[in-house]
Amino acid sequence: MPGDTINCVYSIKDEEDLNKSSIVFISEDGKIMKIKLDKIRMTRQGAGLVKGHSMEAECVSAFVVNNDNLIVTETKSEVKYTLPEDCPDKGRGGKGYQIHRMKKGESVLDAHKEDEYTTQKITPRGGGGVKKK
Repeated sequence: MPGDTINCVYSIKDEEDLNKSSIVFISEDGKIMKIKLDKIRMTRQGAGLVKGHSMEAECVSAFVVNNDNLIVTETKSEVKYTLPEDCPDKGRGGKGYQIHRMKKGESVLDAHKEDEYTTQKITPRGGGGVKKK
């Protein structure tokens, strides 16, 4: 569709991967949209796109997570670590909800997942992050 962009492409390895994983979209205004993979209709080669979200701000990142991962969002001055289980799954086409409350004038510059974590300061969804050193 004109004006649409592809935010994420992911190959499903097996049925277990499909059932325990979610796709996450993070916008520059600190919102998240998390959708269970098994709720998304699979498409074949040549098929159209599948609408994932209707977020108002620009999508900074999209990736697949499960509860063994950690969601990381970064602004100019903060980094925030959030557990995926603290972010409820929503249906496709949603506008998202706040994951990272930022200082005035800032935006999310990067978002990604980490597979292993031990020392990060995990903060509740919707709150601020930890000041960068």
